[in-house]
Parts: sequence; C-alpha cells; structure tokens
Amino acid sequence: MPRFHFLLLIIPFLLAATIAYSQQDVEFHENAYLLAGKNILKVKRNFHDPYLWVLAENNEVYRINSLDNSIADYTALFNNYNLPFIDIAGQNKDVVFIATNSNYIIQYKNGSVKLIGTAQGIEGIVNSIGIIEEMGQYATPYFPAAPGILIIGTSNTIYNYNIANETAAAQFTDNVDKPGRVYDATYRSALQTFNSSLNDDLPGLRHYSILTNNYLMSFLWTGGLYGEDIYTATQTTGIVYNYIDLSAYQTLFYGTEKGLVEMIKGNSHIFSQSKQYLQGTKVNKVATIYGLTTFGNAGLFFGVGQIKENLLVGTDKGLYFSNSFYNTFGKLPVGESLDFLSYAPLENIVINDISVNNVVGSNPLCEDGAWVATQKGLYYLRPDYGNFLGTQRLQALIFENDYAGAITEKETCGTNVKMTISEFDYKGNTIQWYKNGVELPGITSRSFETNESGEYYAVVYDPCGMEHIQTNQLKVKAIDRPSFKFDYNDKLQYCENAMANLQVEGSDAYQYRWYKDGVLTGQTGKLLTLNAAGKYKVEVSACTDNWETSKEVIVEFIKLPKPVITTNKTNYCIGDAAILNANIQTDAAYTLNWIRDNVLLPDVKNKTNITVTEPGNYAFTVSSTQINCSQTAQPVAVVFAAPPTLSIQKVINTTLCDGESVSLKATYSAGNISWSTGANTDNIEVKTSGNYTARATSGDCFAEQTMAVQFLPNPILAVPDAALCQFTKEAITLSAPTGFSKYEWNGVAGGSTYTATSTGDITLVVTDANGCRASQTIKISSYCTDIKLANTFTPNGDGVNDTWIVEGLDGDPTAMVKIYNRYGTPVFEKRGGTIAWNGTTKGKPVPAGAYYYVISARGGKQILSGSVTVIY
Repeated sequence: MPRFHFLLLIIPFLLAATIAYSQQDVEFHENAYLLAGKNILKVKRNFHDPYLWVLAENNEVYRINSLDNSIADYTALFNNYNLPFIDIAGQNKDVVFIATNSNYIIQYKNGSVKLIGTAQGIEGIVNSIGIIEEMGQYATPYFPAAPGILIIGTSNTIYNYNIANETAAAQFTDNVDKPGRVYDATYRSALQTFNSSLNDDLPGLRHYSILTNNYLMSFLWTGGLYGEDIYTATQTTGIVYNYIDLSAYQTLFYGTEKGLVEMIKGNSHIFSQSKQYLQGTKVNKVATIYGLTTFGNAGLFFGVGQIKENLLVGTDKGLYFSNSFYNTFGKLPVGESLDFLSYAPLENIVINDISVNNVVGSNPLCEDGAWVATQKGLYYLRPDYGNFLGTQRLQALIFENDYAGAITEKETCGTNVKMTISEFDYKGNTIQWYKNGVELPGITSRSFETNESGEYYAVVYDPCGMEHIQTNQLKVKAIDRPSFKFDYNDKLQYCENAMANLQVEGSDAYQYRWYKDGVLTGQTGKLLTLNAAGKYKVEVSACTDNWETSKEVIVEFIKLPKPVITTNKTNYCIGDAAILNANIQTDAAYTLNWIRDNVLLPDVKNKTNITVTEPGNYAFTVSSTQINCSQTAQPVAVVFAAPPTLSIQKVINTTLCDGESVSLKATYSAGNISWSTGANTDNIEVKTSGNYTARATSGDCFAEQTMAVQFLPNPILAVPDAALCQFTKEAITLSAPTGFSKYEWNGVAGGSTYTATSTGDITLVVTDANGCRASQTIKISSYCTDIKLANTFTPNGDGVNDTWIVEGLDGDPTAMVKIYNRYGTPVFEKRGGTIAWNGTTKGKPVPAGAYYYVISARGGKQILSGSVTVIY
C-alpha cells in the first residue's frame, strides 16, 4: 500500500517577496525562434528521444527535432477531428496524444490515428494529459512506471492509460476534488489532483488535494489573495537525484490569475507559511531548470558546489526567471524570498507553456535550455551562468588520498606529487591544468603528477553549457636532494667499553636517521654515539619521506681480558713473602706489565704472577698490540706488619649482680680484634661469669689476653598474696625475709613487715649487703565472710565475666546498691534480691573505666563503698 503524507493548512497567509534570497546567477539567450507568428499553446519534450511535440492555435500540431530544429507538420493527420485541441503529450517521435476538451483523446501511434475515451472506460470531459515513465534516479513515482502511462485529467477523476496495451483505469474511484487535473508530467516530476480533502475549507479559501511523484499528499489553495483558478503547478526538492523519499524537503509552486504562490515545507502537517510572487499577474506555467550539475554532487545534501536550480514562470506579461534556490531543502529561510527577473525580449508577450530540454542519456543531468510557447511563436532559450561565477572557486582539487581536501601544500624531493579533481565535486571530463597561472598545454586528464614547484589549479568546463570555473589551488614545493659528507674507512676499531662517535656533515635543516645492521636505531641527529659492534649507515632527507643513504661502515670493539690481582694471603708479617697473581693467560696479542707505587717493574714484564717482599701498591696492565687499548687491574696494597700489642680493661670495677652487664674493652696497636664470644668489636658487653679472651690479629701476627668476670646472686623474695575485708575495716600484716640491708614498701623505706588496710598491689624492694636488689608485687584482694564482690568485670558478651555480681545480700530485702560514674551520675541502682549489673545504663553499654558503688545492707547498719572497673 502506498504511504501518503498529508499537508494540513491551519493558518494560511501570504508573504510578499520583499527580501531576495540571493542575487541574479543566470541569464538566458535566444538560441532558436521557430513557428514565428503562431500562437503556441503547448510544448512537450519527449522522454527518451530528442523530439518535442507542439500544439498551436487552430489545432495545429508539429514535431520538432531538438538536435537540428527541423520541423515536421502533423496538422493534416488530425484535420478529420473537429474538436478543440487543448493539450498534447508525446512519448517519442512516433507516439503522441492530443486532449480535445471533450470525452475523447486523439492517439497517434506508429502511423495510426484513433480516438480513445468512453470505449476505454474514460468518463468525463478531458482537461489535461501527461505521460510518465520510469523516472529512475530522479523520482520514485506512485504512478505505474512501465511501459509508459498516459495520465488523463477529466471532469470526473484521473485515469491511467497504458500506452502499450491500450487499456485505461480510473486511478481513484471516489475523487473528492473534481475535476481531476494533470499539472506536471516530465521525466523528473509528476503532479496531479488526488482523491482526498480536508474536512472543512477555511473561511474564504478552498483547497485542491494533489499527489506528487514522491507520495506527498499536499494541498493547493484558492480564494482570497491566492486567486480563484489554478493554471499550473510544479514541485521541487533539495537535490537533483531523488534516491530517497524527499517529501520532507518538497516545495510546491503554483500559478493563478493573481500570481505565483510558494508553499513552504510541503511535507508539514501544519502549514507554517506561504509566499506570493508576481502579484496581480496571471501565471500560465511554472517549471524549474537545473544548471551546472557537473560542478558539484547532485545526489547529496552536501558538496553541492555550484549547482543551480531556477524557476521559469510564464505569464500574460512575459517570461520571468528566479535566482537559484538549489539545496535549500525545499524551503527558503523565513523572511527571505526568491528574486524574479523579466526576460526582456519576451516582455508583455503571453507565455502559454514551458518545457525544459534534457539531453538524452546525459550524466550528470544536462538541462541545456527551455522551450517557451508564446502567442508569437516558439522560442528556445539557453541558460548562461558564466557571467555570474566571478571569482568563485570549485573546491574539487585534492592531493592523492586526501579525500577530505585538508592538505593545500606538499613537498617533494624528486618524486612526483599526484593531484586529482574529485569526481565527487566535478562530474565532467573537460579539464585544462594551469601552473602559476600559465596553461599547461595538453594536460587535460582528471589527475596530474609533477615534481616541480608551483601553484596548480584546473579550469573545468560544464559539458552541458560550456561554462567554466577555476578550481581551488594546490601548492607543490620541490626540494633539492640533500648534500652531505660521511667519510670513514670501511672498518673502524675501538676499545671495548669505549664510546665511539660517527658524524655526518650536512645542513641542520635536513632530517637524519641512523641504522645498525639494517635496523633503525631511533637516533635522528647528525652525531651517533655508539658502544656496540655492527654495520652502521645514515640516511639524510631534505624533505618528508625522501631519503639519501650513506656508505655502510663496520665497527668493531677489541675485547681484552680483565685482570684481577689476588694474593696468597690477606695479611703479611715482617719477614713473609707475598705472591701476586693477575689471573689471565699470556697471549702474543697482549703486553703485560707490573707496577709498584706507579713505577714500572721491567724485570717481571709479561709475567702473570710475581713474588714480592717489599711493601707498596701493586698494579697490573694488559695492553693490545693492535690498537691503543688496555685493561688495568685494581691495585693491591701489600703491607708487612709488625705483631700487634693488646690489653683488656673492665669499664667498671664495682660489684656485679646477676642480670647486670659489664663492658670489656680491648686496646691493641694494629690488626683486627676477635673475642672468644665470637665478637670482633673493640668493646663487648658481658652478662655471665667466666673467662673472656681477646685476640688481636695483624696479617699472620696476633696477640691474646684473658680476663675473669664474676656476677653475684640477687636476693630471693616469696611473700604470699593476702586478702582483707574493707567493709569491716580489716588490717593485715605482711612479713618479708629478714637479713637484708634495706626494705622499701611501695617506695617508702621500712622494715621487714608492712601493715595493709586496703586492697590493691603492694611493691616490695629489698637490697642485700652486696648491693644486689630484688622486687616483688604482692596482691591484696577483697574478701568478706558474708559479702563478696569483684573489683573488675568484662561485659563484652563473650560469656566470661560479663556481669558484676554482689554475693551475700540475697537474704537481706533492705539491701540497696547504687553505682556512679566518675562525674557522680548514677548509672545503676538495685534494691533487694540478687544484685547483678551487666555494664549498661538505659539499655546502652557504659564506657570502659572505673565506677563507684555504695552498698547499704542490714537496714543501713552496714555501709560498703568502693570501685569496680569495666574492661572491654
């Protein structure tokens, strides 16, 4: 089922054409004047051949070959039909139809003439006809596409007549908008009345529903400022090639006795604006003509280049044409209008019809002129855009692969740069290239390659009208090959671990890149610093991606053995002989030398080990016999030492008790110290009794000394813990062993006994006659024979010691327990029964810390107080 879009006219109003959308961009020239003096009523260009059919006053019929303007008079073929001829439509040079303002249409087909009408089911008075066929890339018509359809508008409806099988059928069985009328039927456009309407006409206005070739259901309005009668109508979209449904971009133009009306936003369900042109002038025909389609992309809404679309309007006062409105997406900006110019040679001459001429088979589309039917003959007008292109440039020239056209300049170092005229932006093939404004003879292809500096552009021609336009310019900058110097022997030798330099002489403006063994090193300067063997070369460039290569040189690094001097002993005493070994093998390629205190020892040349009895710093070198390379061993100091002296000193000489320590210090003249404990420091700390020996070693020489250390035992304390009842103010006596020289109870000097009156910890410290000390902590706990309670508990929910319980009050109903925090705020209170506190107040755990209780028992005769500690 076809899809229809409805254009709903809500608030129609007309805008006078007061603001021009753009300036004039085309002019027309008379190319042919045919059938002079005759009143030409209709002219229709065929679809697929160069012929057009012409209907003149007095039922005259002509066929014209548009290629040579030759005229064939067919009037005599139709003299037998005494009917008024009002419209004509030709399929090709051998098929034409004539509408007669009666129930009949005259058909001329391949030499045969006959009437078609009621016999074929065509009812009503014929008022207009047109032929449509497959419109290909220009439109997707609702109307049947093949093998060719004659559309017939009658007083009843619209009929489709199949030209091939000569059958007809009403397009709609319930045509509301009568009469049916064909407004436009060309190779790229079709416009006719349709069988739909609005529910109500607006006050003073009437509508005619129409159907366009892209299924758009729209309305043409009459009445008021619009005018009463519609004589012509056409549609246009935003681009030439209508590959998709372009209803969203359609604009309608139609003519009445009061001028030309533009319906903006043809697909809108709410009619927002309309505009009126040529007010007060009867418009007989409106058409559009495309131009410069070669200079842009006619299939997309972008890249349109210089493509033009202009209106041609035939009126009772002559021919008018507009400035271009191509690619305005079917609508002009609000407040802007087309600008119309009169074609002066036909001024005040009645224009009856216009048919745009299309070059058959042209690609891109070529509409090279318009046939204009006037009361004084048939004119063929050619559009000319050349005078209005001015300094405009066609953005079509690009460098190869730069499809976005972002690059305007390229450098070359002898290689060719390729420039191309984009087929996207220029569809033609007539091209002339220029360099620095001078024509390049014979360079006419779409692409051009060069390695010469210059500013390049092309002039491209429109094959349809031969207008030409200059493209944008591209700049090519040719750079000379780099000149540089890289003079080295084929092979270079360096010492191992040396840093070698290779340098190329050339301009700082050049680019450089280095290779090792055929692989880029990543270094790009004129100087290459290296320390690895390999084959090296450099490439030099004066411009991007064009490189000159140097010779390749071999770099070698001479590897010498690394001597390490070792001795047979670590230290030597006076009278010893030291043996030194360089730990390498002799080789004819090496020279070996020993040095003592920077003095060469020639007597031991080329020896790998020597025996010495003289002290000094001994060094060893191995030198290459090929190049100036050498390896030097780390010097070794040989010292012949005298035996050391040694003494041990006790840092303190007081009495030593168990658990204390004493420092022993060894004093020696030379060498290293070691102790029988395994320590090798000058001082050691000793904590146990015993004999301690120190040994001083210098080379193979050493001295030893031993010192005895005695620690006295500390006193022993074992005073038992005790308990008391604070509630009864009980006091107990603690007794310590006798015989010590000094007693301290809780830091206070005293005797061997101490009286305790409260619970808690008591610290006892005693000192014996040797000055050795011992200490003990004695715990005094609370114990009453009738009341028992703890001084700490841990209400952390682990099931152990979670509750503070007061025992011994179960039988005393007068017992009262109150607990306070350190600020004196009550946190717990309980009278009688079992006294137990879970460490909460008001349902929430109290913070850890000490809390104070007051217990009243036995009717207030016994008051107990103390503290309990909450621990988490």
